[in-house]
Amino acid sequence: MQDEGSQLVAEIAAANLNQGDGRILDACAAPGGKTLILAERNPQARILACESSPPRLEQLRRRLVAHADRIECRLANATQINEDATFDLVLADVPCSGTGTLGRNPEIRHRLRPEEFARQAERQRGILGAAMRAIRPGCRVVYSTCSLEHEENEQVVAAVLAATPSGRQISLHATIESLLADSIVTPGAATGLKSSLTPEGALRLLPGVFHTDGFFIALIERIA
Repeated sequence: MQDEGSQLVAEIAAANLNQGDGRILDACAAPGGKTLILAERNPQARILACESSPPRLEQLRRRLVAHADRIECRLANATQINEDATFDLVLADVPCSGTGTLGRNPEIRHRLRPEEFARQAERQRGILGAAMRAIRPGCRVVYSTCSLEHEENEQVVAAVLAATPSGRQISLHATIESLLADSIVTPGAATGLKSSLTPEGALRLLPGVFHTDGFFIALIERIA
């Protein structure tokens, strides 16, 4: 069963495709739950779902087999995607420390070391940088983690934007309003989500507030 926070990541991404028949990149797709939401909400879009692990790629293919006519599953390292300015939407739900899932995975606290955050952040910057190159001008990237750590969230976004003059962060306020208008979130949930926006307009889901896993979600637009 997919966590509600995880579903919200995909719903936010799906709501930011600016043309119904566009191309979507799901950069870190396995096991495929978010890919399925992207496909359901954008039935005319074509999707490239990438995964760097062969066993997980096979799992992804089995899960998405019913949509094989418009979802391509590809073995690919998300930091090395070389399709520049090709996609109308990119979802970069990146590998992370998982500290937002401690409620379900308490063993994380026993194996996680401080140096892990720097290692994860380096890979996350690489994935987000590749996503920014892959998106068309005027289109958007959704960056998300199930981490609560600034090193993997705000600092990654800030570093990539500093190196990408053509990128700018967009507040998720309008996206939340869109999800409310489409009855994907309730009025009470929309109010809570808007109150959880960071000063930059990213969304921070805290388990103690929403009773979901912890997530960070940022929306970035390529302007040129």
